[in-house]
Formats: sequence, C-alpha cells, structure tokens
Amino acid sequence: MHMNYSKMLSCGHQGVPFGYPLCTHVRVAREGYLSCVRWYTGRGLDSERLCGDCAAARRRGEAVDVALVCEACFAIATEDISEVTSVGGQPEIRTRDEAISKTIVRTLFPESMGPVLDVAPINELFGAKWLVLASNGALVRFDSDSGVCEQLVTLTLQAAAPAEPWWSRVNARLHVSGRGEFAAVVNDYGCDGTIVDLRTGAITISLEGGNYKSNTVPYAFAFVDANGRTLAIHRTKWNRLDVSDAATGALLTTRESPSALPGGPDPGRYRDYFHGALVVSPHGRRILDDGWIWHPVGVPTTWSVERWIAGNVWESEDGESRRRLAWRSYYWNRGGCWLDDARVAITGIGDDDEAMLDGALIFDVTAPVKAGQCPEPTMTIPGPAGTLFSDGVSLFSADAKGLSRWSLSGGALTGRIAGFRPGYYHRGACELVQRDGSALIRWRIG
Repeated sequence: MHMNYSKMLSCGHQGVPFGYPLCTHVRVAREGYLSCVRWYTGRGLDSERLCGDCAAARRRGEAVDVALVCEACFAIATEDISEVTSVGGQPEIRTRDEAISKTIVRTLFPESMGPVLDVAPINELFGAKWLVLASNGALVRFDSDSGVCEQLVTLTLQAAAPAEPWWSRVNARLHVSGRGEFAAVVNDYGCDGTIVDLRTGAITISLEGGNYKSNTVPYAFAFVDANGRTLAIHRTKWNRLDVSDAATGALLTTRESPSALPGGPDPGRYRDYFHGALVVSPHGRRILDDGWIWHPVGVPTTWSVERWIAGNVWESEDGESRRRLAWRSYYWNRGGCWLDDARVAITGIGDDDEAMLDGALIFDVTAPVKAGQCPEPTMTIPGPAGTLFSDGVSLFSADAKGLSRWSLSGGALTGRIAGFRPGYYHRGACELVQRDGSALIRWRIG
C-alpha cells in the first residue's frame, strides 16, 4: 500500500519536510541577503539556521519560531537568501567515564646537546628512540628511556629566508625515516631543505620546493619505506610533489609538469593546488595532504602511495585513488591523522573558518566515490580540536586545554589530561609526547 507522508508545511506548500529548521525571517525572505548563525541545539548534531535577531534571542534564552519547509523553499532560503557566517549553541558531546592514566614522565635532554630546535620519533627501532636536531646543526639519536645519546652528524643550517607572515614564521622542522637511517631538515613556511644519510653523513638530496606562496604551508615532506628502500616524498613546485630514493636521490616520478595554458603539456592534469603538510598512513600505503586551492579553500586530499610509486606517476594529480575530503574556505594547516591504512580523521565541522565547529570527521578513503565529489564521513565526532593522533583504538586531540581521548566506536569523550599538549606520537613506544624546552614530556597510551 502506498503511503503519502506529505503535509502542509510552514512555507505554505504541501510536501515532505526537508533539511533542518529555519527561523521565520529566513523562511519568509524572498530577496536581499541575511547573515545567519548555524545554531546547534544540544541534541546530537541537530541545528537550526537563525538570522541575527533570532540568534540573539536564543542567547538570551527566549523562544524562537523555527520550522521545516519543503525542498524548493529550503534551497531558496539557504542558497539564495541567506549565508551561515558563524556558529552558536553547542552540539551534544557524548561522554563515557573510563579510566585514564595521569602518569606523565619528564625526560631531560643532556645539557651537552644545547638548545633543541626539533625532535622526531624513530618508530621502527626498539624502545623510545628519537632523533634530535640541536641549534648547532647536530643530529643526535636519543633514547628517552635510558638517557643515552649519540651524535650522528652535524649539518650546516642555512638561515631561512624571511617570509611575509601567514600562519607562522619560517622554522626548521625535522623528519626521520622509520629505521632512523635518513633525516630531513626542512624549512616549514619556507622553500628548501636537506636530506642526509645518518650512517655516512652524506647529503643525498638538496630540496627545493619553490617560493610561490610557500609561507602559507609547512614544507610538504614525508619519508616512506617501500620494497626495502627509504623514499622521500617532497614538494618540487608549489603544485607538484615527487618521490625520490633517499639513498641515491634518484627521481621515481619523472613526468612533465602540466600547464594551465591551452596547448601546454597535459593541461587536463593541471592542479591549482598548494601542497601542504603530509601525513603517511601507519604502513606507508596512503598519504594525507593538507593543502589548499585558490581562492583560499582548504582541500585535504588523500591518495595511494603504492599506486603512485608502482603504477601511475600522475596519481597525486588525477589518479583513481585520489580523494578530496572536504572544501573549507580559509581552513587548512589543521589537525589530521590516520587511524589505519584506510581511515583518516581531520578536524573541523563546517565549510568556512568563520563558521567552523570543533570536531573530527572520519573518512574511509577506500570507499567508492562519484567523480568530482567528496566522500561522506563515516563518523562525525563533535568536540576534538587542535592536533590529532590515533593508535587505531582511540582518537586523541591536543589543544590549549590539554589532551582528550575519544572513542572510535561511538565518538564519546572517554578521558582528559588537563595541561598536557603533545605534538608528537611515538608509535613504536606507544607514547604521546610534548617537547618543553629542555625536556620531553611523555605519556604512555593504555
């Protein structure tokens, strides 16, 4: 038997309710422009679209007339008449009280190291091994359990060229390969860097990524191990990444850079994409690129490293595995991490930095997606903010308030450690770590 669920709606049309509730001023307007608030009701992720006056009334605790409309009227109200420019209210943040260790270990660097510029975890060596970059250019292997350190090589650090401020000043960033055989020192928000073989001290690659808008992103770089070789993924132009053999410098992704000009090389493959911070999945199979396109829209993107290296040198431009996860105006250089080799999490619920809600979106990047479209998140967790980490069991977020732990089975907040703000995850040691001047502040997961 056919069921008719249509009814008379607040817009005056017979139909099926569509979208989410709108305040009366948004519903009845048919011309002009309304700057609106996406108001979260505290029930899950339920929200309303309110004009400024109605949002002010909500803040005062007053009743506001909101109702659903038909699909056609919803489209007119939300696409032609109004725009969300801020958020208000609060989503429901589920909590589940579970035990969480508050044991924090403070490990001092040896005084002989001098000031420390950066550290990087050596994940595939036994124990809690780190590579440390000292201000004098020394690269030191440091065991944070035993305190034993060994100076490996010393680099001549080049003064970073000044850049017009954007997100951050130019600063030295250290990367290390999984087994600790190679290191890279790059200039985040700059345009160059160096790869060194830590076993011999030889410089194997001098990195150059171009200075066009380089001050808008960390230097795009990551190590990955594949088929017994250590490979370096690195920016060679603002809109191009390459893969090189870290030991020999041999380029593995030789291709002619596409042109935006008609008649130029591969114009269909040209991408107006500024490559940003790179995060490789736990087993090196996929990569997350936190870049942006003009006019400034953050577009976090993933693709298969395996296909890129073994099959299609164009995988980072238009390969079958390439997934654009979201489009967010003025929103990049944010948190992102892999849960495993298929699932990735990014921060931010919304599509504009001025109307963004703290939270995490989780995607399965192996799922099919229609051409030109972003995949739907498999889970949305209100609350996480700042830097993200995961051990595959829980999601961790670190911001100015401290560390928060979130369940991946239901999205509930399951524990907090106030004042602890880690910036590193040592996967081999199962530790989240904060660098605090002359010390590592360490917390063991589990």
